Amino acid sequence: SPYIISDFIEVNAGAVLTIEPGVTLKFEGIIGLDIGSFTDGKLVAVGTAQDPIVFTSAAPTPAAGDWAYISFGDNTMAGTQIAYARLDYCGSEFACIISSDVKANRVTLDHLTIDHSGSDGILEDGAASNFAITNSSFSNIPTTPTMQYAISVQAPSFAGIGANNTFNGGAMIELAGGTVASTTSWLDPGTSIAVTDDLL
Repeated sequence: SPYIISDFIEVNAGAVLTIEPGVTLKFEGIIGLDIGSFTDGKLVAVGTAQDPIVFTSAAPTPAAGDWAYISFGDNTMAGTQIAYARLDYCGSEFACIISSDVKANRVTLDHLTIDHSGSDGILEDGAASNFAITNSSFSNIPTTPTMQYAISVQAPSFAGIGANNTFNGGAMIELAGGTVASTTSWLDPGTSIAVTDDLL
């Protein structure tokens, strides 16, 4: 460490990628980590308060959106987690962390710092992924020329957003419509919520 990442890393075939505390990964360009998009895969990236894991840009002078994202696909395995980690200068496409039809309750995000994003912080692109998002901080989420969001979810996943996250600089949550089909509770997330589609 630091590891210089020069192409996409794909975690599949039932593999588990474990990243230890204190590790730094620097991404060269529009690339990132892809977990479980083709076959089963799992990421366990758990740092500590003293030794966080850092995902950042390899550029000499980093800028927002220098690298792509950490992506979770529909074959992401249960127990996937990122904790005590910092994601800087990510989000060249879509968001710093994105999901695509991840099954419910597979991913835990705790004590993250997402800063200098080029787009959304976390984008749950699927109705029921329900990431558990706690104790995390969002800063420098772009609001111009178009609004981006610290977290973007549909209704079934909104309950996964804890009440102890921090949203700086006007960062908002997008509630992108969806259906509430079972009894649920939504906590006050601590920032404004932009409802951008119908809730049923």
